[in-house]
Amino acid sequence: MRARRKRSRIRRARAEDGGRAPVVAASPWGCEEVLAVGAWRRLGSVLGAALTLAMGNSVAAQAQQTQALQALQARPQSVVGAAPVGADADEARRLNGQGQTLIRQKQLEAAESLLNQAMAICNGALHGEHYCVAGVSQNLADIAEARGDLMGAERLLARAAQVTQAAMGPQDVQLGAIERKLGRMLVLEGKYRQAEPVLKAGMAIGQRAGDIRGVGISADDLAKVYRWTQRDPEAEALLRQLLPICPRVDPTCEATTRTRLGEALWRLNRREEAEAEVRKSADLYAALGSEDSREGALLALSDLFLDAELYPQAEPLLKAQIAAEATSQTVTSLTRAAHEMDLARVYANTNRKALIEPLLKDAQARLAAAPPSSLETGAAETKVAAVLLLLNRTAEAKPLLERAMAIPTPGLALPPWWKVEAESRLGDIAYVQLRSAEAEVLYRKAADDYENASSLGRSRYWRDSQAAAILDQHRLDEGEAILKTLLPQMKATRPEDPRGVAMVEANLARVANERLDFKTAEGLAAEALAEQQKLAAPPGPDQQMSGILYALGVAEKGLGKFAAAETHMRASLDLTAVSEENPGYVVSERHQLCQILAFEGKFAEEAACARDQVAQVDRWTGATPAVRVGALMIQGNSLIDQSRYVEARDVFLKARALHPAGEAPDAQLGGVAMSLGQAYAFSGDPLKAAVALGEARAIFAELGLGDKEEGIEAARRLGDVDITLGHAHEAEPLIRASVAWFEAHIGPEHPRTATQYRSLGQVLATQDRLVEAEAAFNRALAIRKAAPNLGLVAQSLGDLADCEKRLSRFDQARELLRQAEAAEVAAHGKSDWTVGEVARELGELDAEQGHRADAEANYKRALPLLAAAGATQQRQAMTLQNNIGWLDEAEGRYAEARRVFEANLTQEEKVLGPDDVMLIDPLSALAALDRNAGRFDAAVARFERVQEIARKTYGDSSTRLEGAWLDLAGIYSSTGRAAEAEQAVAAALALQRAGPGLDNGSSVLQLARAADIYDDIGKLAEAQAAADQAVAVARAHPGDTGHGLIVALLAEAACDRRSKKFADAEAALAEALAKSRALWGDDSVALVSPLAVAGGVQLDLGRAERAEELFAQAADIAAKQMPPEHTMNAYLTNDLAQAYIAEDRPGKAEAVLKPLLARLTKQGDPAALVAAYAEITLAKAYAAQERPAEAAAAIADARKFLGQAPLKPVFAEPARN
Repeated sequence: MRARRKRSRIRRARAEDGGRAPVVAASPWGCEEVLAVGAWRRLGSVLGAALTLAMGNSVAAQAQQTQALQALQARPQSVVGAAPVGADADEARRLNGQGQTLIRQKQLEAAESLLNQAMAICNGALHGEHYCVAGVSQNLADIAEARGDLMGAERLLARAAQVTQAAMGPQDVQLGAIERKLGRMLVLEGKYRQAEPVLKAGMAIGQRAGDIRGVGISADDLAKVYRWTQRDPEAEALLRQLLPICPRVDPTCEATTRTRLGEALWRLNRREEAEAEVRKSADLYAALGSEDSREGALLALSDLFLDAELYPQAEPLLKAQIAAEATSQTVTSLTRAAHEMDLARVYANTNRKALIEPLLKDAQARLAAAPPSSLETGAAETKVAAVLLLLNRTAEAKPLLERAMAIPTPGLALPPWWKVEAESRLGDIAYVQLRSAEAEVLYRKAADDYENASSLGRSRYWRDSQAAAILDQHRLDEGEAILKTLLPQMKATRPEDPRGVAMVEANLARVANERLDFKTAEGLAAEALAEQQKLAAPPGPDQQMSGILYALGVAEKGLGKFAAAETHMRASLDLTAVSEENPGYVVSERHQLCQILAFEGKFAEEAACARDQVAQVDRWTGATPAVRVGALMIQGNSLIDQSRYVEARDVFLKARALHPAGEAPDAQLGGVAMSLGQAYAFSGDPLKAAVALGEARAIFAELGLGDKEEGIEAARRLGDVDITLGHAHEAEPLIRASVAWFEAHIGPEHPRTATQYRSLGQVLATQDRLVEAEAAFNRALAIRKAAPNLGLVAQSLGDLADCEKRLSRFDQARELLRQAEAAEVAAHGKSDWTVGEVARELGELDAEQGHRADAEANYKRALPLLAAAGATQQRQAMTLQNNIGWLDEAEGRYAEARRVFEANLTQEEKVLGPDDVMLIDPLSALAALDRNAGRFDAAVARFERVQEIARKTYGDSSTRLEGAWLDLAGIYSSTGRAAEAEQAVAAALALQRAGPGLDNGSSVLQLARAADIYDDIGKLAEAQAAADQAVAVARAHPGDTGHGLIVALLAEAACDRRSKKFADAEAALAEALAKSRALWGDDSVALVSPLAVAGGVQLDLGRAERAEELFAQAADIAAKQMPPEHTMNAYLTNDLAQAYIAEDRPGKAEAVLKPLLARLTKQGDPAALVAAYAEITLAKAYAAQERPAEAAAAIADARKFLGQAPLKPVFAEPARN
């Protein structure tokens, strides 16, 4: 966005020259000079001009002017020149005289005809005689001036000067008079640089000839030149030197000079002196009986008050003028309309808009009755349009401005002031409607026009607007160059235009914001605010103050000072004028406010902000696609913050569809693609997310923004999606680049830098590089603790807790989760869903530690909080249901667990569809239950569906498919489909090899599982290789996870056992047990597996008593930690029975197996597999006691438990069985 300012420089038409009836309004710059036909111009213009060329502004030059004026006070006026003689000369003189008479009678066409006849004689019979040519040319110039053809008048006067100088020399008195008149014409055209040397030459001739009146008039015109070239001290000096000779110049000279002097003093910020001079001027006019001129002087004073926004002071003067004009015979209808619009400006800026409508209606009626193409009409139309714009009635103002622009001005070298004002205001309309390229063209033309007229102050004003439009088009270097040129110029003229400095500083702050140099931006905006606060604030909207506060708020947001940013952005919004047809800048301000509220974690307020934004834009009939897209972006981001991802996705798709077909992608389209990618990712569609984010990166790269914030952020978000897709090795360099960029450009302590560190922690944790991940999560947490968003603090605490849990630092993880819950409560209250999510995570931690009662309590606490959130948190609620199912399973409540998983699967299929990634958890859980129940066909079908969903979700090359392939391999192995099992294992390892690599820490668990499956299908060499590699990789990453090494050691021990390398197996198991005890203590259920495997090895070695001892230790831990119904207890009882048989105590084995089988039979399907194992072991006991019939019956019962499934999975060692 950009700095804004109030438009307060519309000038009004006023009658000068003693209140005579006007002929035409034609001055191009600042006022309408009303010309008295056929007479020397009086010194009555309300605006001055300034000069920089011929004599310069040196002390010597001023002294030379002073001497010339003082010398005139003692010299009489002189009359110079003689008329030509002869009949032709007499005829030319007669025609010229009659022409002058007709000019005074305003019969311009008749006068022109006679003067053309005279000029023909001058050029023909008199052979270009200079007196004739010069005299007739001056009268023809009067006609051209009266018609507004100032360029024609200039050409005629230039010819008069040329023939006179050629004939009489450069010091001729008549030449001096012509040059003074030519200089005045150049001033009227705004050609101040050309006018200065001409006026000074004329003054020099007049001074030598003693022409006091002529020199006085030229001094007045020279003062105008000084004014318009910003040399007010020289204008003041010249006017003060003129005052003493005024009595010999003209009766109204002193009054007019004091008006002009007052204006110069006002611009020099000496306002009390200025007002006194102008009021003295009005009194002098009154003493002369010139009421119209008195009113003109007071109008000049009101104009000064209006420019300074001193509306209470301007109001009585304007009311008096309008009242006087009601009975005036000399003031035109459109002049009155212009003054009514000045009063309307007062009402608009003093919060009395109800008083404006009558004035507007009257002015519009006068316009309707006026000639459509007159210059005075154009001026009035511009003034009416200015008032309509103050009322935000753009639709009414724009046609008036366009009509004014269309009025032809062929006689003017430069466009009149109102035409330039119209084009600049059309630029304002385009700018507010975000048509920046169009606005730039209009602003540049206005600035160039003023500069060509040497009106440097107003040129700078519009040059600043041009720079703002350029910045809107992301051409920062170009815009900054203009602004840096303007700032010292504005500071040099601060008393004249105090808003100018603030205006430029605010736009420079914007440049710094765009370059992410927020500290510099904050300083510039603060300086601009200090400048602006020196001025009296108007009631109601103040666009410039609003723009400054906006720039300051954006800088503070960038610095992470969100509370201050919110305060300043709200203040900016309050000061912004808005209407239903044209919300103007409010769209940008609310956009920023919504973002700030999101950073503060005020999501309810953010949602309300977004709703207001969309409603505002929907009501804006002139909203461009870019504006509508911006509103939709705010709405979509708000929906993401509310976890309404599917709705956000649909909003972003709608925004993308608004991009005009056939137009090249722009930065806004890149932003839409980036946000759409985020919505896809959060709604469970990472493949589409990757496509959208890839599109965003490509757009930003094409626009040269690949290494800027937009491109870096798109790359980081793509990295996050790559993590989800299982491409962590590809994500890591993208995320590390993002961390480095934000550290360097946004700042190491900025909350947005914390987001980058969080992504880094996630990509490292995904690769099981937990120590590195912990450091990244800690860095993110440290940054966020300094920010006000407790929700983000809680998020980082949760990230760190998960990392600590995976490192088996359960006490640290629990403390972090308790802190996270406290932060969520402080941020959102006890009933918020975020508190429920932390409670769920605490329940998961409890369940992992075997604290199932605590886990159940936390799940019950979380359930109503997540359910109350409704659709926005349905995925979290579904995850919680799965947690409850797993807890039921851990408690041995298998039937209840199945019911929970089946209900959750049905609900997820109904709400999310048959292929949503959320279905993987309940399907996998049900497949495991089916396998344990001996329902292998059902288990295979479910695992195959899991694999298909994963493939559709993550793509065929994702490492996320590794788990699905290994699950399939396991079930294929269990059902005797060895070839398919081997293919599935190979597919899983191929994904790991092509991704992060088999030497990556994340490969340990996959290699260990692969070793187990290879072992099951008799691929002993492959099993041994996989197990050895798993151990080697785990040892290469010792700080990340001891758990991985334990699993690898167990796989290696199983292979060594199979290969009868019992010593190696014992060594591996001893290390596994030691590490397990170190990680989890002596009573952890995690010791059960290594103890049981160690018992099996001892059994193989014939050490039955040692095996029994190890099995008993495992069974004792399980009995303490697990409910009796849990199948782990059953497996351990079966292991113990096998030890008894090996010890030749089959009766003891039979004694423990029969009650176990009775309990398992009562449990039914969920215990079928372990029951089959127990029946086989019982058959062994019977066989050992030489009871073959009972052994056969036990085998038959095993078959009943397993149905028609193959018996292979029941026999770990078929030969022995």
